[in-house]
Formats: sequence, structure tokens, C-alpha cells
Amino acid sequence: MKKQKKGANRKKYSPTKLIKGLETIEINKELIENSWDIIVVSNLKARILYVNKAVKRYGFSKEELIGKFLYKLIPKKQIPFLASEMIKVLKGRISKGNMEVLTKKGIITCEFVSTPIKKNGKVIALQTILRGITERKKADEIIKKEKKFNETLVQVSPAFFVAINAEGKTIMMNKAMLSALGYTLKEVEGKDYLKTFVPKRDHKMLSKVFEKLTKLHGASLNENHILTKDGKELLVEWHGRPIFNENGKFDYFFGVGIDITERKKAEEETQSQAKFLSENPNPIMRISQDGILLYANGAALALGGKLKIGKPIEEKWRKISKKTYEDNQITEQEVPVGDILYLFTIIPIKGASYMNVYGRDITKQKKAEENLKESEDNFKNLFENMSSGVAVYKAANNGKDFIFTNFNKAGEKIDNIKLEDVIGKSVLKVFPEVKKFGLFETFQRVWKTGKPEHHPISIYKDKRLTGWRENYVYKLPSGRIVAIYNDITKQKKAKEALKESEDKFRTISSSARDAIIMIDNEGKVNYWNYAAEKLFGYKSKEILGKNLHKVITPQRYIKAYICKRI
Repeated sequence: MKKQKKGANRKKYSPTKLIKGLETIEINKELIENSWDIIVVSNLKARILYVNKAVKRYGFSKEELIGKFLYKLIPKKQIPFLASEMIKVLKGRISKGNMEVLTKKGIITCEFVSTPIKKNGKVIALQTILRGITERKKADEIIKKEKKFNETLVQVSPAFFVAINAEGKTIMMNKAMLSALGYTLKEVEGKDYLKTFVPKRDHKMLSKVFEKLTKLHGASLNENHILTKDGKELLVEWHGRPIFNENGKFDYFFGVGIDITERKKAEEETQSQAKFLSENPNPIMRISQDGILLYANGAALALGGKLKIGKPIEEKWRKISKKTYEDNQITEQEVPVGDILYLFTIIPIKGASYMNVYGRDITKQKKAEENLKESEDNFKNLFENMSSGVAVYKAANNGKDFIFTNFNKAGEKIDNIKLEDVIGKSVLKVFPEVKKFGLFETFQRVWKTGKPEHHPISIYKDKRLTGWRENYVYKLPSGRIVAIYNDITKQKKAKEALKESEDKFRTISSSARDAIIMIDNEGKVNYWNYAAEKLFGYKSKEILGKNLHKVITPQRYIKAYICKRI
């Protein structure tokens, strides 16, 4: 009798080590504990092993989350999505996207990035970084409030604010200016600014100021008279700036004016501005045209070096200021000071023979940019070196077609086609039988619903290409869709060859005159041919799955065998 090899007809699985404790995972707690983002480490069964203290913002303590399953912290409808994303990470890939999270403060929407934690080349745990989109929306609301606050500030300011379009028409005046001139907003909107509000003798001078502003793209400082409704003249010092649209075309002029007859009020405003500058945590300086430091707040003086008010500035600042005055444009310059990198915005005020310098610390921003680039490089390496084919598409004509935007090397090899032959082309042109294959409808559903789908193993065939493919399709936050697929043509052919071989064996053995019996390692019968039925009197359906020795071996031999072993 022939024994079948153990597990010959069983699917093989790689065993996964159960992570029972955080001590088996190597993570840098010092680095992540104080992160603003929520960082979670879970084992391969989705049980939480570690969370940082960021969870406290959402009403949790670390202790009550450790040991819980991730599935308990998301809505039930998102469990399949979480499972599919975890499978990616267990395979060593990076998973990212958006999901809802249940917190004690309600449901929040989070961006997430999950990465595998490996030990000796094997994935032993998952690390997930969560960032609340809800908080970002709150930040947007704050920005809107600040914008409204600024608009309110313009209206309640005692200074004059005016906006004049490219045709010289008045498009805005604030309340202070309207009150001083004796007009209402409806009376001034659309009026020619020069003809209505400027004495004729100042027309030529002011026209040159406007012309200079539009050409130099810089700020201006000038004095001119304006007319009130009853013909009275006010002398105003104007700080003007041209505003340009996205195409670089002059859009309108925005001016801020001070009635210089109110000297006391102007001095108080100057003192208030000086106090604001001194209390600013960012470095602020004023440098004269000949390189003398006229003003520096505490943050600027703390930069060190030879910065002293009333003294010449250092050589590096002298070069920066010289170039700024020559170009007569607002410039930005990165300057390292010790371990800190500052970005300085330099604004020349030529009419006053000085420039204002505003700095801010961009060290963390730069580091984040470098980390982002490194992350993008890692993703690119993964994309190019993974064994599965990956194709990225953008929808066209409202989902009636999909255009290739990226294609990895594995895809080129699997489909025997070059990257340059697919980029920018329709999937219907590159793979003309994709609709018949059934994958095109999967693309459309995933694009519309945003839910990932597995397209089962199917054979694709056209005039150029034939092969068995298995696809997994999901949608990116950008709206593009990604297809990850494998060529399983060899496996299918091997399976068919095995079936053909088994069929031949069964045909031969069923017609053999000798009894042929096959048992497994436990002695259970898994094959019993016709000759065996004739010899022993048992039909195949009666004997399959039963222990051969217990059925056909006489009891006395079994007892003797047992006694002998004892």
C-alpha cells in the first residue's frame, strides 16, 4: 500500500509568532511618547501593546487602551477596511488613508499611516500613526475667524484704508476714511479716485506713484492731499502696496493712510507698534541703507554675533541688505544660527532709507520636509522593487475611462510592456479586453465608492497577452485608483497538470486487478480502488476516512500487538 505524504493536499501557511508582550518589540519610546500625533503599537492579532500620551486629548488613559483590540475603537462599518489594511502591513508594506475612530469625545476622522515593525526580517508588530483631521478643520475655522478679525480691524481702525482697482476706480474705503471725508460707502464705490478725492495739482504726482508700484512690485511711501465731500483738504501719509493676481497681473492698489495733522495719535500708534515688535518672540530688525542696525527686538539680539543697535551690521547681513536694496524687492533668506535655521523676510522701504527684517524658526519645518522626502524615497523604492505589479490610474470622462499615471517594473515584466508605452494612455487601449476580463467594472465601483475590492483570479486574453491575474484595487485620497496584481499563470498550469496526473492515476488504479489502498499517517483510508472492494467486500464510500487496521484486522491480532508493545 502507498502512503500519501503528510499535508500533500493541504494549503501551506507560514506560522505567525504570537506577540505576548511589549518587551519583544524594539521601539524608541523616548522619541514617540511626546509626539502630538497618536502612535499605537499592536501585535499581529490587532491587540494594542503601546500607545503614547497623545490619547489623553481624546479622553483616554494609556492604561485603559493597552490590551484592547483595535477593532473596538472603530465603527463596525470600518472593520473590513481595517482588516484589509492590516493585511498589507503584515506583508511588509506601508498602509495609509483615512478612517473614523471612536473616542470618549465622539467620533473623529483621522489620517493614518501603518508600518510594519520587523525583527530578524519578520513582521512582529504594527505601528500606526493617527492624526486628527477634525483638529485640522478646527484650525481652518480659527484661520477664518482671524480673517474676519482682520477685516473687522480694518473697519474699526482710526487709520485710513482704501483699495483702488487697475482702472483707478475706488472699490473699498474703511469707516474711518469715510467718516473723515463725509461720504457713505455707496457714494464712493466705483468712483474715479483721482478725479473725486485728489486735488488736481496732485494728479500727476500720484499717477507716477501708481505706475511705479505696478512696475516695481514693491511698497510705497508718499504724502498727498485728499478732498472731503465739502471741499476741505486733508494731508495724509500713505503706505501703499500693489496687489497682483495669480497670473502676476496688477489687480488693485491697497493703501493705508494716516492723517498727519494728528501728530499725537500718530506717535501713540508708533509707540504701540514698537511695543508689539519688542514683545514678538520672533527676531525683528530694522537696518538702514548704509548698514547700520537701527532697531532689534530681544529675540534678534539673542541671536548672538555682533548685533548692536546703532552699530554696523555683520558682513553676512551687509551682503543681504545690499542685494535687497539693489533689487528693491521683498526677499527671503535662510540663515543658520547655531543649531537653529531661521527664515528671514526682508522688506525694503526705500523712501525711508531702511529695510525691515522679520525672522522665524524653520528648523522643525525643514526637518519635516527632509523626513517627507525620505519617506517619499522609501515609497518609491518599495514601489519599484516589489514583486507584484502596480498600476496607478486617474479617472477620465467622469469614470468612463482610466488613464495610466504610473506603472512599476514588476508590471512591465508581467505584462511585457514598457513604462513609456502606457503612461498617459487609456487602459482600454493598452488592455483592450479589460472590460471582458471584468476588471474595468471593478475600477468604476472603487472610484465611485472609495471601497477597496479584490478582483478574483481570472484569465486575461487579447491578441498580445494571455495570462491568469489576481487583482486588488483601492482608491487614493487624491482620487486616483491603484491596482496591485500578480501573475499566477504558472501556478494555474501546475495545478491543471497535477489534476490531469491525478485523473490518470485514478483511471489506471480503478481498472487495476490488484487492490490498491492509500492511507494517511493516522492510518485513515483516503483511496480504495475497485479491486480492493472485491477483495475485502467494503465499498469505497464505506471505508474512506476510517482506520484501516480497525476495519480489516482481526481483533486477536490487534490485542496481541498491543500486549506486545506494553
